[in-house]
Parts: sequence; C-alpha cells; structure tokens
Amino acid sequence: MFEEQRRMVKISVEGYDTSIPAVDIGNALTSRFSSCGRICYLDIPRDPITNVVNGKCSFFQLCGKGAEEKALALDGTDMGGWNVTVKVLPHDDLEFTTDQLAAMSISHFKKTRSEGVSVRGYDNSLPSNDIKSALTKHFASCGEITDVFVLKRRAIIYFFGWHAISKAVELSGSNVGGCELVVKALPVPKRNLGLLHLVFLLAIYYPS
Repeated sequence: MFEEQRRMVKISVEGYDTSIPAVDIGNALTSRFSSCGRICYLDIPRDPITNVVNGKCSFFQLCGKGAEEKALALDGTDMGGWNVTVKVLPHDDLEFTTDQLAAMSISHFKKTRSEGVSVRGYDNSLPSNDIKSALTKHFASCGEITDVFVLKRRAIIYFFGWHAISKAVELSGSNVGGCELVVKALPVPKRNLGLLHLVFLLAIYYPS
C-alpha cells in the first residue's frame, strides 16, 4: 500500500465554480484529468449533511507514466467558463502512517455496519448544529455514535455496537430541552441503504 502511495502524484485543483453541485464538479474534473493517468482519489470538500461544496480546492491522486507533467500542463486551462489552477503537492502532505491507515479502515468498517434510529419530537426551530450536539449528548450512553443527520422533520442517528439500538429506543419518551422524543429503529442496517432508499423507507415506516 505504501509503495503504491509513493508512486502516486498528488495535486490540488482550484478555480472551479463552487456554486454548482459537487457531482457536476467531480464529473468535470474527472473528465478533464482522466487523460493524465488513472485517478485513484478525488476529494471535493463539502458539507456532510447538505452535500453543498464548502471549499475552493479539491485534491487528486493520479497514477501513471508522466501523470505529473500531464496534470501541470492543464494549469490555467478553461473548463466551461472557469480556469483551473493546478499544483503538485509534496508526498509528505498527504502521506499516511500505518496507524492512520488502520484508523481510517476501522472508521469505514464501523460506519458501513452501523444501525440507526429515527428521532422526532425535539425543538426543530433550533439551529441544526445545536440539535445535533444535544442529541449526540443525549444518546451517548447507548453506544458509539458514527453519524448524526438532522433532516427537516426528524434526525437520524447511527450506532455501532451490540444493543445500541435497543438502548436508544428505550429513550423514546425521554426529555430533551423540554421536548419529549419519539425514537424508532430504522428497518434495515445502514450498509444496505442509499440516501434515496432511506428517504423512501422513512416515508413508509414513519410518515409525517
């Protein structure tokens, strides 16, 4: 894995229009830079809840002969109304230690095998960050929380660990900030759900 990393060319790309969806930015960048080599990694910073692009710089990892020279040759080129700025990053900037790789692997494992609950009844007039903080604190005793998503009418909390869901459901009827919570287990584990599938199931099992 480390040998493969050392062969990668790591670049940053700036200058794209952050007002357009991340998927469109990703498609445009992938289409333009695919001629430079195999794209091993692409990171477009965005909000984990809204998915809105919240950074002006994206990062690539490329593999292939001459990838660095080819990528740098695209510096300043036009991409449908916006010019990209390409910079090569030192390997040390994105190098991972064995401990970091292990931590990333464990984090991914836990998130893909987490199970969740739907939570309603909290004061949804509060800012989403305040709601997320309050719910995280309230449900912390149930188990390891891997994700908290505050949606329009409910929150979704994911847990990793034995009996975490049953403990969370037991908190249905408990009080947070003067509001009585309604907690229900989601019908299937997180790893089997896409976002649209999740919204569809919520509409069926827990209608408004």
